[in-house]
Amino acid sequence: MDLENLEHGPTEQMVTAPAVSRRWWFIHHVATMFVTTPGVIYLLIAAGPAIPSYFRMPLIFLQVFAVALNWSLRFVLLNAALGNPNTLAGEARRLRPWIKWTGWVITLGLIATAFSIASTKDMLAAIIASVAMGGVVSVLFLEPATARAAFGDSD
Repeated sequence: MDLENLEHGPTEQMVTAPAVSRRWWFIHHVATMFVTTPGVIYLLIAAGPAIPSYFRMPLIFLQVFAVALNWSLRFVLLNAALGNPNTLAGEARRLRPWIKWTGWVITLGLIATAFSIASTKDMLAAIIASVAMGGVVSVLFLEPATARAAFGDSD
């Protein structure tokens, strides 16, 4: 029995997590870049002709810009992870707001795309809306959880 901890409370060493895992964080970013992003691009290409013409160019441009920026930010983080791991935690903190906001733009763009094609391509709209809800879960829960696991951050 640990009488010292009963008398004085747990030590700081016992309160902190025993180890952080960057594997989950790394896999999440790789999967987002090479599975989710191509899927989003495919869905946008498939939806393009069904988007009303007055709305098509602004919506597609916004989506392409947000997807490309999000992908590029994750690429910077993977380069830091592989090339200079000592700077990774700082880079992740610095880029986290950018990844979060581009994630929101992508998600909102997908929702707008789904609404704009729902009357002509209902199944594709449902798939796009489902992917958008996955984006909500990713931005609100998955991204912060992987950052906490990797860096111990409280986002």
